[in-house]
Amino acid sequence: MGATRPTDAFTASNVEEFMTALAAGKTVITLANNGTVYDLRTIEEVGSNGVVTLTADLTLKGEKRDGGYPTLIGGFKIGTGVTKLAVSNLVLNGDNNAVGNFLEAPADTEAIAVSSISIRNCEATGYDKSFFYGNSANVTCDVLTIKNIFAHNMGTGQGTIDVRAGTYGTVVVENSTWANGGRDWLRFDDKGETTHSVLVKNNTFANVNNNTVNANGMLYVRKTGMGNYTGSVELTYEITLPEGVTNVSNLPTAT
Repeated sequence: MGATRPTDAFTASNVEEFMTALAAGKTVITLANNGTVYDLRTIEEVGSNGVVTLTADLTLKGEKRDGGYPTLIGGFKIGTGVTKLAVSNLVLNGDNNAVGNFLEAPADTEAIAVSSISIRNCEATGYDKSFFYGNSANVTCDVLTIKNIFAHNMGTGQGTIDVRAGTYGTVVVENSTWANGGRDWLRFDDKGETTHSVLVKNNTFANVNNNTVNANGMLYVRKTGMGNYTGSVELTYEITLPEGVTNVSNLPTAT
């Protein structure tokens, strides 16, 4: 017997159906791979920035067909009511820097406890600022997993994975490729947030961290001097370099 389909599962054939499903409280949504581009900016209540604030748990996935995934243009903010978020099997597009962040925990968010955020098996391109941006001291996330991602041609407005505030228990970035663009690649600021473990494993980098004016290094994890810091950082990384590259500048020694 196959797996039982959740009763609140829904397959959307266009962006209007996707937004209707979100408004109806559907928590498992599949985007059909039928040639449609799911451009959130075309929805009047979303607006030209293409960013939707989520208010409930969501598993969002694309239908795999002929080896490819559907394209979604836009991004999401984590809002009150979200405790779990999973995104997979999509081409995530910022349309040549027209969209700032793919996923953001914004500064004005009320207190939210998220058990897991997972982004897997996606291509991401063209975001002006960050793939993930955490800027809320009110957000607690037990596990943030970014796995099997091909991110390229990202903007330099912020770090590619950029956490300025919040509590993140475990952060895993694994089996992904990062190419062409980005400012600080992985950034955790020293604002008192607790980050217990950061694992960077089996990633490939090519021409990243190339904003030479504002860049702070590939791994900008600022533990030293955190007066209110209540956790400990286990920073582990295994990096695969492109052929012909023998070193990475600005790479710190794990301590």
